[in-house]
Amino acid sequence: MIHSVNMLSLSMARGIMSFPAVLTTLFVLLLFHQTCSVKDIHLTEAGNGTCSPSSCGSIQNISYPFRLMEDPPNCGDQRYKLSCENNIAVLYLYGGKYYVREINYSDYTIRVVDSGIQRANFSSIPRYFLTDYNFSYVDPYSYPEGTYYFNKVDSIYYARTISIAFLSCEKQVINSEYSDLNIPTNCSEKGVYSSKYSSSSSQMHRYVAYDLTPLPEEVEESCRLDIISLISLEADGYTEAAHRYKKAAPSCEEIHNELLYGFMLYWFQVYCKCDAGPSM
Repeated sequence: MIHSVNMLSLSMARGIMSFPAVLTTLFVLLLFHQTCSVKDIHLTEAGNGTCSPSSCGSIQNISYPFRLMEDPPNCGDQRYKLSCENNIAVLYLYGGKYYVREINYSDYTIRVVDSGIQRANFSSIPRYFLTDYNFSYVDPYSYPEGTYYFNKVDSIYYARTISIAFLSCEKQVINSEYSDLNIPTNCSEKGVYSSKYSSSSSQMHRYVAYDLTPLPEEVEESCRLDIISLISLEADGYTEAAHRYKKAAPSCEEIHNELLYGFMLYWFQVYCKCDAGPSM
């Protein structure tokens, strides 16, 4: 069984927190507490008292800070605007289109799925590039870095949200971080992944790499990075250990379920007003 624990981390080696990292985490949290103050929610939501919750498809009770485009101007926060398209709540983020699957007002998270993922198509992959590098502290949404799950089986903390990269290689890759994770042929011999690029792509070796955001110079020779996106580790109860540490090749269904589940983003900064950092 996997339990959740929220922490802020400056660095993480292969998804595992060392004891010094825990101490660093506590120190950073103390500094953050001193420099940020939570706004009075009643003041923050001024003008929203007369706004009724909106809904779109399966997403009910869309309320502050979120709003639909057609909501009255005084409702919600413009930075958290959602679109309702074909009865599906949509978030446009960094040029990408993402379907909203869940909004949690208790832990300030929103779960979204890349619109390129098709429920009935195991070969579909994300349409938009997205990594933790896209996010900055001034953005309305934040990447959940420093959020972990504790696995009682191996007594290790695993990152809650990680990257997932899809690569195509002309030659089989040996001794690589993604060499053991070859996508099963029947996942990609038909459909989006095999036909999205060149006609010769069916002859390529395809790999999926977890928790890896390779720079151009880090991609293996004869390989190309097709797409990189994010997933959250709640999908189907699997753990990062099953893929990265035990080196178990994921099945088509596992990959698809991870993508279909989507990933979490935080939106709690709407309630936080950060002043200048502490003087040294």
